[in-house]
Amino acid sequence: MISTGSNPMELQRSHTYIAKHLPTIVRGLMSREAGRLPRDNWIVRAVRPLSRKIELLNPAVKDGGSSPQNCEYPWLAPDGSVIAPADHKFEFAMLFEPAGVTLLKTIRQAAMELQK
Repeated sequence: MISTGSNPMELQRSHTYIAKHLPTIVRGLMSREAGRLPRDNWIVRAVRPLSRKIELLNPAVKDGGSSPQNCEYPWLAPDGSVIAPADHKFEFAMLFEPAGVTLLKTIRQAAMELQK
């Protein structure tokens, strides 16, 4: 992570950064605020699949070809039609996912702390 001395340019080149590190960021901020990691760690467990879903929105992460949809570029549907990201209904909404709101708030808090 940047706050621990990682090179920001290296992080920008990695397309697997999100799924690996968002749960770590959430766990770290929760631990710091509570003085320890809460006994029921369901939020960190719920953040893991959400982080992977976010990572799959990157066009460079195709999940072995099983996930062509992304948030940047059009892709071909199985029937050969072109689908634009703006026309696609992605399979999740952060506000309605378990721990989704907590994840969004934590990301915002971590970003604000990096700006200090």
